[in-house]
Amino acid sequence: MNPLFLSHLFPNPEAPAYGTFVREKALAVARLVPARVIAPVSWCPFVRPRAGVPVEETVAGLPVCHPRYWALPDAAFA
Repeated sequence: MNPLFLSHLFPNPEAPAYGTFVREKALAVARLVPARVIAPVSWCPFVRPRAGVPVEETVAGLPVCHPRYWALPDAAFA
């Protein structure tokens, strides 16, 4: 069994306190079996470039992938 966690609530270098409960759960499972995390981040090149979030990283031995998805800014940003 190789569990895959898919969550937009996962800490990254730009938001280290974001969704820490998901990180702790994934790390607990990864201590038992090999696991992976896919944590997509919203991306808008003009408003949210997300340059500080790597596409792939390892968190305490847990492989994490941060794919980008296109998101238009909210009306509050306009």
